Amino acid sequence: VKLVQQTDKQQRNAAGQSVLRAEACMPFRNTCADSQCFFVRSSDPKVCAVLTRDFVLDADQVQSVSLECTGTLSDLGSGVDVYLFIESEDNSVQEVRLISVKPSIG
Repeated sequence: VKLVQQTDKQQRNAAGQSVLRAEACMPFRNTCADSQCFFVRSSDPKVCAVLTRDFVLDADQVQSVSLECTGTLSDLGSGVDVYLFIESEDNSVQEVRLISVKPSIG
């Protein structure tokens, strides 16, 4: 996920630094034979917040998990790795996805 500075909605934090933002969607498929309830959480919600935290999927269906990533250049440096943990309600599915959040200026 590349974070960009939105000039039309330029925001600054308390220290006066420009805040970079990006929204992203991550597809997730239920590979189970049954309908399942899934929960998603982020290892660093300050950098990459999960907007679609829980959902129910029928067998072999796909759900887009919405993410909102934010940060400043000093927070992100050359990039930050964030892990997304996806678990089914019965714990039969436990998956981890790695998201690299990087600033993009220009």
